[in-house]
Amino acid sequence: FGFYLKRKSDGAETDKAVLSSELPAITNVVFDADAPAIYGTSVVDGTAKTIANGDDVAGAEVNITIGDANLDRVVYTVDGVTYTLTGTDITTGSGTNPDTAVVTVNAEEGNPKTVSITAYDKAGSDFSFSFKVTHPRDLMIVPVITTYDIDPIYIGTTYDFNDKISIPDYDGEYEIKYYDGDTEISKPSTSAPGSYFFKVIAPETTKCKAAESEMIPYSITDLPLPANALTLSGLSNGNYAKTEVTVTPATGFSIQLSSIYSSLSTSVTLNKNDLYTTGGDGSEVFNDSLTFYLKRDNDGAETGTAVLSSVLPAIKNVIFDADAPVISGTPVVDEAATEISNGDSVTGKKVKLTIADAYLDKVVAGGETYTVDNGGITEGAGEAQDTAEITIDAVEDEVTACTISAFDKSGNEFDLSFELVYPGTDPEENKDPEETKDPEETKDPEETKDPEETKNPEETKDPEETKNPEETKDPEETKDPTEIINPEDLTEAPTEAPAETPTEAPASTPGEKFDSTLTVELEDQWYGVNYAPSITTNSNGAEDIEFTFKKDDATSSFEDYKPEEPGDYVIRAYLPETDKYKGNTAEKKFTISYLGAPDDPYTLEGIKGLNEYYTSDVKIVAKEGYKVANRLNGTYSSSVDYIDGMGSVYLKRDSDGAKTNAINIKEEINIDKVKPSLSTFGKDQDGKVVDLSKSFYADQVTFTIFDEHLDKVYLDEDEITVEDGCATITLDADGGKKGCTVSAYDEAGNEYILHISMMASWMFTNVVPVGEIELEPGNAYSFSSGRWKMNGDSTLYYGGNSFYVRKKGRRTVTSVN
Repeated sequence: FGFYLKRKSDGAETDKAVLSSELPAITNVVFDADAPAIYGTSVVDGTAKTIANGDDVAGAEVNITIGDANLDRVVYTVDGVTYTLTGTDITTGSGTNPDTAVVTVNAEEGNPKTVSITAYDKAGSDFSFSFKVTHPRDLMIVPVITTYDIDPIYIGTTYDFNDKISIPDYDGEYEIKYYDGDTEISKPSTSAPGSYFFKVIAPETTKCKAAESEMIPYSITDLPLPANALTLSGLSNGNYAKTEVTVTPATGFSIQLSSIYSSLSTSVTLNKNDLYTTGGDGSEVFNDSLTFYLKRDNDGAETGTAVLSSVLPAIKNVIFDADAPVISGTPVVDEAATEISNGDSVTGKKVKLTIADAYLDKVVAGGETYTVDNGGITEGAGEAQDTAEITIDAVEDEVTACTISAFDKSGNEFDLSFELVYPGTDPEENKDPEETKDPEETKDPEETKDPEETKNPEETKDPEETKNPEETKDPEETKDPTEIINPEDLTEAPTEAPAETPTEAPASTPGEKFDSTLTVELEDQWYGVNYAPSITTNSNGAEDIEFTFKKDDATSSFEDYKPEEPGDYVIRAYLPETDKYKGNTAEKKFTISYLGAPDDPYTLEGIKGLNEYYTSDVKIVAKEGYKVANRLNGTYSSSVDYIDGMGSVYLKRDSDGAKTNAINIKEEINIDKVKPSLSTFGKDQDGKVVDLSKSFYADQVTFTIFDEHLDKVYLDEDEITVEDGCATITLDADGGKKGCTVSAYDEAGNEYILHISMMASWMFTNVVPVGEIELEPGNAYSFSSGRWKMNGDSTLYYGGNSFYVRKKGRRTVTSVN
């Protein structure tokens, strides 16, 4: 380009000149009308994602590339904080590629951020846009764990809290941990009564954040005794029994009585020896040590042990009496002692006898009833027996049948029957007329009939007529049809040979059957495989072949069972005879063996901690193509949980179900999932329990950290001595406030952190004690009654007045009373 200049004042013109010669800088001008822009696709957490102005972006890290042919700088603001990319922050493009700068924004959990980006090129063009970035975890569901209806657990039952836990929208598998105080334990058995806690732990999933419930208390306790827990039966007259009584539990319960019954039963029967012991003086003493418990039938819940006599006091009042009433002394007949037995005939005008029993209830004789109430029974004093004096008068010229029945309060009975003959009376003349009749006259008319007339008509029939028709059949007709073969059935040959015509020579004699062929094949088998033999035969009875098996030894016999256990066996095939072929048998030996273990039969999965420990459950994962179980005939799956002490596993091949023998676990697997914890509550200088998880007042506190594999414990930076898995720590408030951190680590790397904040006991009231203490500005302090001084201060303080300090510091207080 050429140019000339013209002066405005007088119009004078210069000569023409070349523009680039006079203004060489013009040749270096770069024209750039395009503003910077987003170059390529933005990246969110490693994945390409298009971000437009005003978008809400969910991601932990966002990378946006700004590009321009002449990029100068990029200024971006994150939540009010401004950053500039320039100079070396900009990558110079080569060829047709633009200059680029990468803006990286890291999201913060719980704090969504607003991002504004403005990019400038060297030509002065600019580009701006903004977006909001939210950490993905802020979009996760925070599970809410709810438990409900946590009732006491009764001894003897089983329990499962899963149906008491609700975690809406949670998509993972939660865990229940159990605690005795602050110490994690295995799930307590219902045979161990006590107070426990459990905690629900929901691990984080792709959808939900991790969550934990509070420590939820529950108890394992005895089932309370039901109302009317025991009933007593087998009694008469209130509290009397012959030899035994029965104790029955409430409906729906079983009972076990200590030292007498070793198992549960629906009732227990007790005699006097069960309930009483002999004292030192030879007297009978009730056994108050007899105890029992009840078990509820529907769920196995058990009551606590209770004393039988406390729950059933009536049992101490039972009077056992196995002896029936007796005749005391010798009966007197007309003033002469005379023995009387049942059935005797006694001659006399008057019989006197005495009935005695320790607990006589009543006597019935001669139509009279004798009782205590009507004066007929005299109660014995002390150890004397109760008695009833019985007098029976004979009737002149008659024979009187006498019966005496005596009953005691336990239900025992005594009976005596005899006849009393008035002197001079002939007993035969006084007998019942029925007894003196002519025997022939009293016979049953039926007995005097003509014998022939009274015979059963069936008995007079012709013997041949009464035979069973089946018994008179032609013997040939009753033979088993399979034992007789009609030659005609075999000689009527069809016009064409049947399909099953045998290959060997036909029977030479009409009626003979063809010989059959039979072979059985069975290869050696792997244990666990469902096997079946194959057979070959020319017979038409193949469908009826039966198989039997035996061990391959000299002493075993064939049985109708299919072996499954490893060993050497023989199979026998039995082909039955058919209408055309003879029967046959065939045998074959075979062996069942364990499948050999493959190379690297399993792998271990779990979270590894320190020192070869796992800090999670360990799974034993079967090799591809196999399933694994912890018992030979257990449940096989892709993996099993390792259990402490497990020495071996078994594999089953997917393709055929073949199983290996035990495969020893060669690794030493150590699992420690439990972090160190407080083995005891904190206790202050007076032995009172202190909650270390909260601020507390104490002059001194002592506590112990425990872990089975405890390795290191630190109090702030100072290491504490560990002995036998325990570290005992004592803290002193030193008259003021103390804050510290306890860090404990076990050998597996599990960590336990405890932050402690304690204040001297006097700070609860701020009444200053004698001694060295720490005072802080802003607090109102006072003294108790009396006069006091503090070091560095000449003031004499009187009790009851408040005072303040200007500076924090330690001071020594003395009494000047």
